[in-house]
Amino acid sequence: MNRKQLVRTIGNLLMVVAVVFILYKLYQYREAFFGVFNWKIGCVMLLSALFTAFTFVVMGVLYGSLVGRISGGKAPTGLTARIYCKSNLYKYIPGNVLQYVGRNQIAEFTKARHDQVVLASVIEVAAQATGALLVSLFLARGYVLDWFNRQNKTLIIGTVALGVMVVAAVLVILIRKKKKLMDELRGFLIRKNLLYMLGLLGFIVVTQIVNGGLFVWLMHCMVPDLPQTYWNNIAGVYCFAWLVGFITPGAPGGMGIREAMLSVLLTNVILPEMITAAIVLNRIVTICGDVIAFFISKLFARGTESGNRYTEVNI
Repeated sequence: MNRKQLVRTIGNLLMVVAVVFILYKLYQYREAFFGVFNWKIGCVMLLSALFTAFTFVVMGVLYGSLVGRISGGKAPTGLTARIYCKSNLYKYIPGNVLQYVGRNQIAEFTKARHDQVVLASVIEVAAQATGALLVSLFLARGYVLDWFNRQNKTLIIGTVALGVMVVAAVLVILIRKKKKLMDELRGFLIRKNLLYMLGLLGFIVVTQIVNGGLFVWLMHCMVPDLPQTYWNNIAGVYCFAWLVGFITPGAPGGMGIREAMLSVLLTNVILPEMITAAIVLNRIVTICGDVIAFFISKLFARGTESGNRYTEVNI
């Protein structure tokens, strides 16, 4: 068995483990799901799942483009999207880091090096976190800041600082390890790529706003008399909760963390039992969207194949 076959085998094994965890979580949510489900909620959930899938497939293509820009090569869009979406399912395996490890399969099937793929992941994580923070502060600045003022500021600031230090440490290790990578990073930070990064950040901001809006729509279907004055706050709080779950290590797919944040932040706005039900339905949406994205990416990859080779596009 050669190296590529070994990487592919390990990836398939991780995929099986991820599917087991996904099915287990869906089984856990079954009672809460059937307790509140109706056709209106079903339509919102379907639309949300499809949008989630669309977002991840596009992010897979953009991530491949990012790797290509760093490595100075070309991006096989079908291949990178498939690996990105497949690796995305690994986040449900406890640890919340295997999705980033899985992306390194890209280095086995392209000319990019492993450290270049890792650097692309660091940049993408920073962009995702920045986009979610901007949207949450824009939509629910007063609500989030009020909650912040009532909490242990030292603990929160320390946690954020730790996250920033971890990202900075990864960058330092990567750059010190190879001077060539530092030169490549400098080469990446040119006007053309900075405009590309602004476009990437813009896409992330739009998807965060839409996801927040879909969550509000779901809440409205469950609580028809939900005052419109709360809609912006709920959407912003959702993005903030997503951000906290996203950056928390150890939580598979942010599970538990995102739900806890939504429960804490929305308790004064919505009845606790409605929050719990909405959180469960939203988690099901996320899981289904991730799975749909994986199958769409496989079809996309197959559509860009030519024989046994992937079509490469200039980036």
